[in-house]
Amino acid sequence: MFALMIAAAFAGEAASEPTAPAPESTPVPAPAPAPESAPAPVPAPVAGPVAAPVAPIEVTVQRPPEPKYQIDVSVAGTVFESDPYGSLSNGGLTSAGIRGSYRVNRWLVPFAGLSYTDATMSHIVTSDDELGSTTFRTGLYQTQMFLGAKPTWAPNKYVGVYGLVQAQGLLGIVRLDDDPDDDENLGQIEGEGFAFGGTFGAGVEAFAPTGGPLQIAFSFELGYSAYAPLQLEDVATIDASGVSLRTGVGVRF
Repeated sequence: MFALMIAAAFAGEAASEPTAPAPESTPVPAPAPAPESAPAPVPAPVAGPVAAPVAPIEVTVQRPPEPKYQIDVSVAGTVFESDPYGSLSNGGLTSAGIRGSYRVNRWLVPFAGLSYTDATMSHIVTSDDELGSTTFRTGLYQTQMFLGAKPTWAPNKYVGVYGLVQAQGLLGIVRLDDDPDDDENLGQIEGEGFAFGGTFGAGVEAFAPTGGPLQIAFSFELGYSAYAPLQLEDVATIDASGVSLRTGVGVRF
């Protein structure tokens, strides 16, 4: 009984003591927000030459190259200023020739060429014998070689004007016979000689384009030719100096 009383007393003390509060629950930390995705890295520019700005495209029409070569065939004549030997030259000569030229630039055109003269004239020789008179013919044959230059100015592709300076050599042969074209005739009188000379003058050219690489060229020249006396051995001497005319047609390419 006593023991029950003691136990009740202890139980009362225990009931009278305040009950300890239950421990508060520890808050669970919220999960950390996921980090935002970083922007993708921009690749660095590759080092290298900087491209130049593109210029606007210009369309130009190119003219075909100007022809550089020209070949002419020509007819030329010389009117002698004074001819004490007119019985041989008849006061003038006509020749045919060929000339080739090369255009160095738009101002200068050197050239070279060759021309030939074949002239025959009839003469009556009176004798005192019973034969009366006999007809003889004079044949004069000249080959001319020349080299020169043409200072040229062409305002357009259709016409041009030029000056002319050339040096030349003249090989002459004279024959007196009834048939001077035959150099084997017996009793034929013949003489040969050579003379130097020069020509200066001016000319005009006209060009006709053909639509291809060739052009047709027409020319006319007027000048003066001066020669040393042409000594044809003991037969005759001719002074071939005088006014010269030349006209020709050719091709340019």
